[in-house]
Amino acid sequence: MSLRILITGIAGMIGSELAFQLATQGHELIGNDDLSHNCRDPRELPLAQMLTCEVGQLGYFLHAIQPLDLIIHCASPVGHARLTPEAQIAWQIVSDTQSVLELAERTGARLITFSSSEVLTYRGETDIRAQYALGKLTGEAMVLGHPSVQGRVLRPYNVTGRHQRSDGGFVMARFREQALAGEPLTVFGSGEQVRHFLHVSDFARFVCLLAEKWPAEKRWSVLNPWNGTSIIRLAHAFAAGGHPSAIRYQADGAAELANENWRDTPERVLDIAGYDACVALGWQPRVTLEEIVREHLTGELAKGEAR
Repeated sequence: MSLRILITGIAGMIGSELAFQLATQGHELIGNDDLSHNCRDPRELPLAQMLTCEVGQLGYFLHAIQPLDLIIHCASPVGHARLTPEAQIAWQIVSDTQSVLELAERTGARLITFSSSEVLTYRGETDIRAQYALGKLTGEAMVLGHPSVQGRVLRPYNVTGRHQRSDGGFVMARFREQALAGEPLTVFGSGEQVRHFLHVSDFARFVCLLAEKWPAEKRWSVLNPWNGTSIIRLAHAFAAGGHPSAIRYQADGAAELANENWRDTPERVLDIAGYDACVALGWQPRVTLEEIVREHLTGELAKGEAR
């Protein structure tokens, strides 16, 4: 059945990939983005309508977007390089969540919103990075506890793809830009930190499946447990990928990311039960770590899934 879907953050890496996949399935798409940190030009996307505004202003367009079947809330502050006091991270996450909940309530639309696996790393900190985790966790509670909106929450792990921007501080995008420029690959700390990377096309496929099947389970962890690697091993993979690069170590990322509030996040606990639930729904990740690195360096996936 064709749905009329509003996607916030449509010009971001995840939102744009979702647009292509959902349009292929025959859904009618309304895009929203304030274009403050976009990865794609909205004119490239298969949209019936584009609303260039902040999420909190969407209520002004209520009559223009109705009827509405589903809201997918992708818009969010992203990247630890952008977590600064002036960004008011927690407030933005919570206020945007309230805005999409109000819009869903007024239109009768279902809601899918993205949290973060980083909520699993919170250990009582009170710094700027903690604002991100706590903002996301508060957003989860707002959606799952809402009395009338049918909401689903996703906790993605380390989503990446060739359209990911390096100025957010993401390690894959940083290594890509440094390797292509012939610069040393900068590893923060010991490099022994472990991450599990999920290709954006795999994540978008799960979102599409969730929208189609709409199971009773309300919170989902979406990850690829087979793509785990340490940061130093990842650096060696980029250095061996056709752009030989030296590897240099820095104690932390504060200087390189121009963010004195920088703090690395500890390793995320793998929610294997959550992964098994995704598989039981009919989903499996397809893109390997090697293919992800190759796509960052060449712009192409062997399976032809990159856009």
